[in-house]
Amino acid sequence: MRLQDRYIPHAAVFIAAASALQAIEYLLPNPVPWLKLGLANMLTLIALVTAGARFALVVAAGRALITAFLLGTFMSPMFYLSFCGAVLSCLAMSAMFRPLGKFSLIGVSITGAVTHNLTQLAIVYIFVIRHGGILLLLPLLLMTALVTGSLTGVLSAKIIPNIARSSIKKIYLASKSPRRIDILRGRGLPVLVTGHKAFEDAPETGEDPASYALRQARKKMDSVFQDIPGRGCVIAADTVVDIKGEVLTKPESAEDAERMLRMLSGNVQKVFTAVIIRDLGTGTTCERVAETSLKMRTLTESEIENLKDLNLDKAGGYAIQGMKDSFFEWVKGSYTNVVGFPVEEAAECLKRLW
Repeated sequence: MRLQDRYIPHAAVFIAAASALQAIEYLLPNPVPWLKLGLANMLTLIALVTAGARFALVVAAGRALITAFLLGTFMSPMFYLSFCGAVLSCLAMSAMFRPLGKFSLIGVSITGAVTHNLTQLAIVYIFVIRHGGILLLLPLLLMTALVTGSLTGVLSAKIIPNIARSSIKKIYLASKSPRRIDILRGRGLPVLVTGHKAFEDAPETGEDPASYALRQARKKMDSVFQDIPGRGCVIAADTVVDIKGEVLTKPESAEDAERMLRMLSGNVQKVFTAVIIRDLGTGTTCERVAETSLKMRTLTESEIENLKDLNLDKAGGYAIQGMKDSFFEWVKGSYTNVVGFPVEEAAECLKRLW
């Protein structure tokens, strides 16, 4: 199915749902003046994340128009308040949102809610009640925007990962790593997991850790990219540990994990994660390698014995999450890199490609 063929029914569904939610909010009794949940804005945010800024703008403008016809308010002051608030809040959220960016979906949602309320207040002040007293409502409007924006942001972050398969723009992760999945889905992104088909071989003679990790990530990307249709991007990553010039990958057994833990115990190590993101439409590729230095404290024999069976699927045979303070003396660089997915580097690539 061509993109434009999917775009129209998707837009129709979003506009219909958002219009219904907005109409219901207007018709239901409102026990707290000036406080509406803004569920229609939530659908605008979901549209932004799953289909892009232009799609979200169509949804925002479309639902304001449809709701006005449903309620019989077209071309009335209420229509202008609703339409301008919806459109400008959508533009504000579009300016703020970046996948894995500095602002969470809650922050983006609050920005949209604040913009929506301030826009409506400005329109009322300029065209309806040109009196300074109306500005006394500003603190109340900001407070309600904070509450409703937080609520719709939380709901959006919960909903989006569950509707990823029906998204127009998808993020395919060529990994089944629970840590990478949690990092991406935890930020409310439409992530679909597809296991790679690459065989992870040993480092070549003289190959440095960063080059090795990048070569493995490229193999993972190449093993799945041609089989994935649609619009969006594919992410592949590989993490290795360097200790005294030896590259540690995933241990082959509990005995191998024990060997690695004894090497790491009391020593400084470096963790490298290569991240590759490729656009499904253009094939444009962005590659980054993150490096983090950290020192593990000296482990006791019982600690090594307890740890050696726990993390056979992780480079170096350990997992930093949940044990940073007790097992490591210091960490210099990206913490998420040690977890297995450097957020800053991935965000930089997604900003270019998304």
